[in-house]
Amino acid sequence: MLRGVLLLASSSLFLSGCLINNYLPASEAESAHVSESSIPKGAIQVDDDLYYVPISYDKNGCMMYRPYSKNNNTYDVILYRDGSGNFTANSQGVNC
Repeated sequence: MLRGVLLLASSSLFLSGCLINNYLPASEAESAHVSESSIPKGAIQVDDDLYYVPISYDKNGCMMYRPYSKNNNTYDVILYRDGSGNFTANSQGVNC
């Protein structure tokens, strides 16, 4: 019985510790103001809060981009721009 109570108490402390360590969603007041200077230089806006930021050139001379958002998580993916100006993760489909 005591073992169960200790296990329950330690589990609640562990879970409450996770919530305290910034795992709670930010309030609107905290995330409402983001300065324009937080957007990386050279970023191309593709949606309201989604930008593609140039990283560098690959071995074929193609510019690589990474997604960036001021307020949301993004996927870790390398993107390329094709001849039409569209972004793709397929490096084989671009001519640089």
